[in-house]
Amino acid sequence: KCLRCLQSWIQYGVPFEMLHLLIDHVIALFSIESMNDAATEVLVEFISQTRINYYQNTVCEKILQCMTGDWAKSQITKAINDGDELSARNLCRLMTTFGDNFTNYVAINFLRQDIVIYLEMMLMFAGFPGYFGQDQEISFFFMPLQFWFMLQESLCDPEVIPVISASDNDVSTSDIQTLNISPTNIQQIRESSIVIFRRLIEVLRGKVQYPPDSEWVEFTKELAISQISTPGRDQNQWQDLESTLFCIKSIAEAVSNGENIYLPQLFGSDVYGKLPVQGHTKLRNTAFSLIGSYADWFKSNPQYILSALNYLIPALSDIELALAAATAFKEVCDICRDSLVNGIEDLVNMYIPREKQKVIESIADVIQVLPPEKMVQPLLSITSDIIQTMKDIILHGRQNPSQFREIIITQLEYLTCCGRGIQPPDENLIVIDDDDLKTKQNFAVFDSIPVQDLTNALSEIIRNIAEIWYQDNEVIECLCKFLNIGIRITPNLLSIPFEIIVPLIKISFQRHPHANWLETAVQIVTVYGSSPKHGVDLMDVLISLTSTTIQHVRSKAGKFFK
Repeated sequence: KCLRCLQSWIQYGVPFEMLHLLIDHVIALFSIESMNDAATEVLVEFISQTRINYYQNTVCEKILQCMTGDWAKSQITKAINDGDELSARNLCRLMTTFGDNFTNYVAINFLRQDIVIYLEMMLMFAGFPGYFGQDQEISFFFMPLQFWFMLQESLCDPEVIPVISASDNDVSTSDIQTLNISPTNIQQIRESSIVIFRRLIEVLRGKVQYPPDSEWVEFTKELAISQISTPGRDQNQWQDLESTLFCIKSIAEAVSNGENIYLPQLFGSDVYGKLPVQGHTKLRNTAFSLIGSYADWFKSNPQYILSALNYLIPALSDIELALAAATAFKEVCDICRDSLVNGIEDLVNMYIPREKQKVIESIADVIQVLPPEKMVQPLLSITSDIIQTMKDIILHGRQNPSQFREIIITQLEYLTCCGRGIQPPDENLIVIDDDDLKTKQNFAVFDSIPVQDLTNALSEIIRNIAEIWYQDNEVIECLCKFLNIGIRITPNLLSIPFEIIVPLIKISFQRHPHANWLETAVQIVTVYGSSPKHGVDLMDVLISLTSTTIQHVRSKAGKFFK
């Protein structure tokens, strides 16, 4: 408990002057087995603090005595001889943290005996017997290789180790005085570092070699397939499956897009078709990330896209899974957009409403990157079912608006998500300039018959919704959100034309003065206000809105003062 308390003090920022005597006691406890875990946490926290750099020499002297003493050397020797990495993990973690935070110190003092012992022990950890992932983890996972390349940078940095002139085998006097290092020592450091790094290369080369055939056959690729092909096991064994999926994810960049043996088994019904769809958050998050990692493979093998997405998309509404699922879905959409565009209608219609909004927005985001003339067909595919549903609801909603309000709200949200998706990510409110050449080119697509039919259908639907549900605040709010999204988009494939939306705002606000209509009016004025040909219509709607607002305020005030 005292050690945990001290760790909290260090995190809080207790001055070094108040800590250094206590740290001596912690170092003494480090070699006691029952105290080793807690002492390691304190020492790691201590040397990770940047403010400790002001006392670098004192701190490094103390920690090096701890790490390179007889007890520490016996621990690593025993761990290697017994093949027991657990007994040396704390020591390895402390040494790694020390190296990461005091790389320059190690470089400058490269010839000191305790530093030599430290580097020898680091090499022993790097070459820990056994294959990483199969027999042990300490050689890589608990000893990040970044220490060695950071040390190499320090050794090659002239501000750390001065460079000796090739002509006179000398170094500047100012560098010698500043760093307190002689030309002879500089040369010896260069020579010794070459020897150490040669040994490191030999160690690492041995680590990346394939094992002998007699060992390789024991953990061949077939093991992963057999393991992930039988997911209907005890819950306690899901950790093995999750780690196997993670390994497959990690090698994604090295897997050929032409691989046609194992990945079809993985993404087909044999594996992903049997994975759990409820619970098992960690396993499913890894499975989703794996899908995203193989987006390039899906592009070359599009027949497996829908089955993979069928497993992924339902998780978009789960707070614990949404991030991994959405990230993977976006990666697949970005890379496989052509394949998804061809099957958008089927993809959208296969999911329940709660997930459908996010699916529509993600797919619309893919459509957004297409040129205006190529956006039309996929956009029609993604909106056709929505528009038809809205037409049917309007037909029945006239007799009983309240019964169908939830459905019409849902469909409006679908349209809004679609509009939000096809809006460029760096675009805010767009002020339309009718004389701008780029604007004219973007709007040329509106002359096509399919887009005119879409615009006419949407305009009629919007007018009917505003008329039938004019008193329903939630419906009108959703309606105005869709209108506002349309006003902001360029090219504006889902916007309601100016000549439709302006009288709609005027009439609807007279029916019932919802504040949402005023917000939409503000956007209309902002976007079209600079165009002279729209000035009269805008002035007319502003006068009407002002008059209606004043009448409404007066009526409310009259009721209040009665």
